[in-house]
Amino acid sequence: MNRHLIPILLLSGCAESQPDYTPIGDGLKTIGICLVCFAVVQVLGALSKQDKP
Repeated sequence: MNRHLIPILLLSGCAESQPDYTPIGDGLKTIGICLVCFAVVQVLGALSKQDKP
């Protein structure tokens, strides 16, 4: 009988679930995108300041 109780508890949501790390992952993804954009802007700024022949 106990063998049938565990799947029922898991499907009903009564068992403990793992913590949700989605907000942390989304935040890290956003920081990574911002760093790449910042680097691109810095490179374009450096290229525009170079002396033109």
